[in-house]
Order: sequence, then structure tokens, then C-alpha cells
Amino acid sequence: MSIINIVLLIIVPFLNLVIGFWIIKMNSKLASNVFFGLLCISAAFWTLGMGLLHFLTDFYILEVYILKLTVIFSALIPMFYLMFATAYPFETKIFSRRLYLITIPLIIIILVALDYFRVENIYFEQGRLIEQVVFKNYVIFAIYFFSYLALGFYFLIKKYFTLASIYKKNVKYILFSTLITFLVVTFLSIILPLVNKYFYDWYSPIFTLINFTVIAYLIFCKPKNSG
Repeated sequence: MSIINIVLLIIVPFLNLVIGFWIIKMNSKLASNVFFGLLCISAAFWTLGMGLLHFLTDFYILEVYILKLTVIFSALIPMFYLMFATAYPFETKIFSRRLYLITIPLIIIILVALDYFRVENIYFEQGRLIEQVVFKNYVIFAIYFFSYLALGFYFLIKKYFTLASIYKKNVKYILFSTLITFLVVTFLSIILPLVNKYFYDWYSPIFTLINFTVIAYLIFCKPKNSG
């Protein structure tokens, strides 16, 4: 098993699952905990799907199940990030209309599951898996992905200017951590795949895990009176 398989199949999914379930268990009645936990869990299964694409050799399983599940969980990530942003540390007005927030990702998930919306095609060439984007669909998915992340970012920035000092510092670190991850993941998992360069895509889950770890520590674990 290569280092890529170890990271994507074992290390990153396991740590994301641990963080996700632990945060939910801390306070399952708090919306921010639930949405952040689901964000981590979705990232875990997205990473696992990426790992299985590198690991499995059964084309039928890869095309019919793994590829679809990977796209579905990647569609859940920006949705849960936005939901978290609307809920932490207090709920915004749009939170009461959160049903609308799940409409677009729900449509994408249904279309992907029914095989009406493919963001990439896969095939084997000389025993090696080749991934090739379906450009139009990929751009549509990228627009959705970035729009939800940007909207979540907007809510957090807006809250930053109205929060008490302790929460303001937390939001500042969340924004900084998310921005770095956003830039890295954009380059590795959006821009490079657009020109069918997938080799560095597997680094994205590592930066995502770092981001989640920073956020989990700052808002759930760090003592409230620490500086």
C-alpha cells in the first residue's frame, strides 16, 4: 500500500471521523456542533472515496459506486460549512430558512445518484486509473462549491464585526484557517483537475483536516479565558 493509500484510506478519514463524532457528542443540541461534526464526517467519506479511487481496480465498483459517493460527499462539505457559519456562535436570520440552503446540494446529489450529472469520467489505461473532467458539469459544480463557501465566509465576516472579543478572536482564526485551505484546495482540486492534472489532488484532504483541527480546537476545546 502506497503512502497515498495510507493517508487517504486510513489516517485522514479516521481523524476526521473522530473529530466529527466527538464534537457532536460534546453537545448534540447545539446546531454549530452538529453542523461542524457533519462537515468533518462528510470530509472523511470524501477522502475515503478518493483513496478507494487510487486503491480499487474493479471498474464497475469505481464507476457505479465510489465515484458517485465521492462527488456526493464533496457536495455536502460546502453545505455543512455554510450551515455551520450561520449557526456559530449565534444563529443568523437565514438560519430559520435553512431548508432553502439544502435545495441546490440536494438536487446535485439526486442527479449524481441517478447518473444524470457527472463531473468526471474514469477509465483504465495500461492498468492505471485515468480521471478526466466533464468540463461543463465540473464548472457548474465548482460554482456551487465556491458560492456556498463564499456565502459562509461572508456570514462569518459579518459576525466578526458584531461579536464579543472572545468570539471575535475565534472567528478571525476560523476565517484565516479557512482562507488558506480554500486557496490550496482551489488550486489542487479545482484548477489542476480542469486541465486533467489529478496527481496533487490527494493533498487537499490533508489541508482540509488541518483546517478542521484548528477550528475544533479554537471553538470547542480552547479554554474560554485563554488568550
